[in-house]
Amino acid sequence: MKKILILFVTFLLFSDVFLAQKDVYYDILASKGNPSIQKSNQNRWDKLKTGMTLQNNDKFKLSEGDYVVLAGSNGKTIELKNPGDYSKEDIDKLLQGKKKSMTSKFSGYIVEQIKGQKGIIEKDDYRDNMSVTGSVERGFASSSASTSQMIAKITVASPRRINILSNSYRFSWKPQENQQEYLIVVTDRFDEEIHKQAITGNEYVFDIDKLKLNKDEYYFVKVIAQKNNNLKSDDYCFMFLSNESFKQINDSLEALKEELDDTNSAFANLMYANFFEQNYMFEQAEQHYKMALQLEPEVEEYKNLYTAFMSRMNKQP
Repeated sequence: MKKILILFVTFLLFSDVFLAQKDVYYDILASKGNPSIQKSNQNRWDKLKTGMTLQNNDKFKLSEGDYVVLAGSNGKTIELKNPGDYSKEDIDKLLQGKKKSMTSKFSGYIVEQIKGQKGIIEKDDYRDNMSVTGSVERGFASSSASTSQMIAKITVASPRRINILSNSYRFSWKPQENQQEYLIVVTDRFDEEIHKQAITGNEYVFDIDKLKLNKDEYYFVKVIAQKNNNLKSDDYCFMFLSNESFKQINDSLEALKEELDDTNSAFANLMYANFFEQNYMFEQAEQHYKMALQLEPEVEEYKNLYTAFMSRMNKQP
């Protein structure tokens, strides 16, 4: 009787795994080359395109130079570039036992962006994480630099909030017609003015030592036209990270890497880019977007992701 019970429990466990795999489907997230797909109810092979879905008994084929990224409904993702025939069941086996807690989160952001949904720094849950250290409450309508509701605003080439790893920060803005002289105003999180300086040109470099700024504290900066005090930018928030703060961020990055089979792939770099973007480290995010494009320059979806990122930064690709 005991043996029968053990066999029954074992059967149920394997049945659950089998049924769970049967329920999983995969979206074609990105592709290049000429991969083809054969749906289970068809005899012909069609060109595999981004946006298609791989379901039970479907097959797809990769030739030399082809590349696809699949995003599973279970949160797991996989990059494939080796020539050969693959079934949906083959993908299930390749991903079986693969960790997904971190990769699922960041690949999810990428899936949403590729499908045309909001970028990571535009998401409400992303904005809600702004109060990491101190008060960051200046009535930000958006974490991006969009000021479409405002009139006569100075446009800054930066997101509204940024964390900085180095000891300097280059703050620049779009030059204004008939305006060569500007006033830089820096305040702390209590709105106390701590630095004011008149400059010529359209950029200013913050030096943490010269301005005697503290690490792990948020500061706010705005630029005002000297000849027209009504012409100014919004408040922009920045923080210089301490070694301790960066170690916490880097520990999370290492946890993400542990879940990846190939830590240097194009899709891995996209996840790193989204990771750094979530942590407001946009210089590092930009580097990884560029690395993904260097590795897979022909993937149109990656080009679009990079263009969208640069748009959020108020920069040109």
